[in-house]
Amino acid sequence: MKYLNESELKGFFQLVKQKKNIRNELLFRFTYHYGLRVQEAINIRIKDIHPKLIEMKIHRVKNGIERTYPLCANDIILLKKWLKKRSKHPYANENPYLFITSHSTMNSISKITAQKLFEKYATESGIEKKRCHPHVLRHSCAIQLLMNGNDVVTVKNWLGHNSIQSTLRYLEIAVPEWKKIATGIINKFAI
Repeated sequence: MKYLNESELKGFFQLVKQKKNIRNELLFRFTYHYGLRVQEAINIRIKDIHPKLIEMKIHRVKNGIERTYPLCANDIILLKKWLKKRSKHPYANENPYLFITSHSTMNSISKITAQKLFEKYATESGIEKKRCHPHVLRHSCAIQLLMNGNDVVTVKNWLGHNSIQSTLRYLEIAVPEWKKIATGIINKFAI
């Protein structure tokens, strides 16, 4: 399973922020923070965002479940900036999607466009080609949640998995990573 470690995630998001494209930064932050598939991220509509910007609904692709997620403070700040910029797009009023494109009245950016953008940013930030796919953000979200002490059921629900078996595969990666970090800390303080 392909995923990004903490330093790769940091490097990726620093590069995306440097590019000063608020839409793309928000798209990839949402994909990572909420463990979204690309299709789920680009399908977010304006009506899915709470009017007070405190939460959003995600329509999960594989199981059709609709879940509500609280928005973190940094995402709210970025979302406000994007909504302000989005309102100036020529088709902003007619287009129901959050991640609009400037050349379409009724569509969000395409899945292929999102994949190409991710590949471009990932390659520029030094991530190897075989891991340059936005789905690695979903995998990275799951692994980070587990490494930060969240239980498997919480991660299952966060990702919208039907089966706990789908979530358990992340545990196989997260536990060795956690052990490696813990061993490093213990060795650092060993007398």
